[in-house]
Amino acid sequence: MVLQNSLVVHSKAHILKIFELLYQILTWPFKTAVVICGFILNFFLDQAKSIFLKLFFLFLILVVLSSAAVLLYATFYNFYIPTAEIKRPVHLTYNVCSSGVGVCSFPSANVTFWNDEGTIQEVLTVGQAYMVDVELELPDSSANRNLGMFQVSVKMYDRTGQVSLTTQRTAMVRYRSIVLRMLDLLLWIPFYFVGISEQKHSIMINMFTHYVDDYYHPSVGATVEVQSHKIEIYTATVTFSAKFSGLKYLLYHWPLLSGLCAFSVNVLILALGLAVAAYQRTETLQKITAAVQITEKAEVTAKDDQKTFASSSTMTEDKNISQTSKIEIKAEDDILPLIQEPVDFDFAVENTDTEVVNELRQRSIQH
Repeated sequence: MVLQNSLVVHSKAHILKIFELLYQILTWPFKTAVVICGFILNFFLDQAKSIFLKLFFLFLILVVLSSAAVLLYATFYNFYIPTAEIKRPVHLTYNVCSSGVGVCSFPSANVTFWNDEGTIQEVLTVGQAYMVDVELELPDSSANRNLGMFQVSVKMYDRTGQVSLTTQRTAMVRYRSIVLRMLDLLLWIPFYFVGISEQKHSIMINMFTHYVDDYYHPSVGATVEVQSHKIEIYTATVTFSAKFSGLKYLLYHWPLLSGLCAFSVNVLILALGLAVAAYQRTETLQKITAAVQITEKAEVTAKDDQKTFASSSTMTEDKNISQTSKIEIKAEDDILPLIQEPVDFDFAVENTDTEVVNELRQRSIQH
């Protein structure tokens, strides 16, 4: 029992961890989008200096991202999703009997796959599966009620006129008893008189349940033939309905959910790209700022070195001048002999000139 309880506890813990991991995985894109948008907003809002400019930048960024996301999704949807339904009218023709009355051939028609503008002939997307239906609108006449079974044939052909695929399907008008016809007449007779409704039947005949056009021989038209001489027909229509699967099915049958998801993904990708560009620009600006600061520091250092060199050279010149002056003074001292009083000389001569002696005495006093 203890072992079973421990296993249950461990299994619950593992299940909780798995759910937490799934929650983190599912919420990671939204958290990343919030972080990226916050970084972008902070980057651009830091450039603005007033509240009005910040609000304007915020509104402009949201409009640009939303417009780009919608444009990308619309372009992808237009190129990825083919035309869901293609309808072409079938104008049946037949050969009149030699007597001039009656139908002597099966009603048939040639349907070409030109678009509404008449510019593109291959309207079927290659590789896309289609369901082909022929709709016949028949009057509620005695001839059609007594018609019984008949066949409808469809032949697909390419540009060269070669038939690529042929199919035949049987059909008949649904039986209704005279009582049901009378009740229908009594119920709808006001609308019949006004002309809002008509006494007619619509028969939908499925010719192809999974038709895929050939890549090398794409179909450019079809031949529709109703194999009956007695049938009476108001109108006939051939319809090609695309059978979507996978991502195409989600995009076509769930347009709001798929559009919201695609819009979110596009905004996330665009915001990520914008954030990377803003980050690179910020790094570039930081590098430029650092280079400018280094240059300014180098210039200041060079100026300081120049000032130091100038002051040192000035001091050196002053020292040289002082040393030179000292040398000159010493030289002058060396040139001028030491003058002593004539009385100091032991070898004074009695006949010495007194004027010379007085001049020498004055010089010794000055020095």
